[in-house]
Amino acid sequence: MDSKFLDEILSALNEFLSSQGFVAEGNTSGCFKNDKKSIKIFYDEGKKQFVLQCADFSEDGIKGEYRCISSWLFDDSHSSNDTTIIAEDFTLCISEELGIVKSKAKKSGKVALPAKAELGETPGIEAFAQKFLALFPQYKDEYKNRVAQHGEFLYLDFFKKTAAVKLHELAMDKTNSKKQLAKYFDMLGEMYTDGDKTVSNVVVGVVIAGAFKDDLSLFESCYEFMDECPYIKNAGRHILALARNNKNFAEALQA
Repeated sequence: MDSKFLDEILSALNEFLSSQGFVAEGNTSGCFKNDKKSIKIFYDEGKKQFVLQCADFSEDGIKGEYRCISSWLFDDSHSSNDTTIIAEDFTLCISEELGIVKSKAKKSGKVALPAKAELGETPGIEAFAQKFLALFPQYKDEYKNRVAQHGEFLYLDFFKKTAAVKLHELAMDKTNSKKQLAKYFDMLGEMYTDGDKTVSNVVVGVVIAGAFKDDLSLFESCYEFMDECPYIKNAGRHILALARNNKNFAEALQA
């Protein structure tokens, strides 16, 4: 495995780790610690996986045993397009380990809905959230409540538990949901092609993968709605193959 992929993940995590007081631990790349946690990020050649491990420091500074808190299959079929979503997942997992909550947002209770992308601006994850909520306004309160609770938009968890669940629901009831399903796939196709790398990865790696998991036949039954967005058809087949062959990834898709 080319070391550049590990470097890409570590680079994407650098700002977040620094903000939480993590510094390099020892001379091995991918090892960090702060006063509470020690983490390791590495590639397991035998299992063909990127792995995130974490250990706790006791009050007297003694390090406990490492435990795996996330892992992602990564082999010759993957590329730099996949490292972004791995880094985002690792960030979320470390955040959960640290119990990060921004009290200011939680106390205020006033959460603004995500904004549209500016004219000429590449849509980011906030613009994707805006598009999703415009299509399914019943999730607006869910969005506000989650941001108020956590102090930030933990979008991987949000889309897994709303966007993926809704897509599966519509796919299972195509007879009564054709118009909604067509609009939904049109939006996903638009965001996949026009959005930034994070948006593209979330569309496929969270929404489509979470909606269909390893059920390729259900995904194929929706092909008629992808005539205007053929790119997500191929990307969807690839990610569902990954879900079928990677137990850890499949489990991570559970809402």
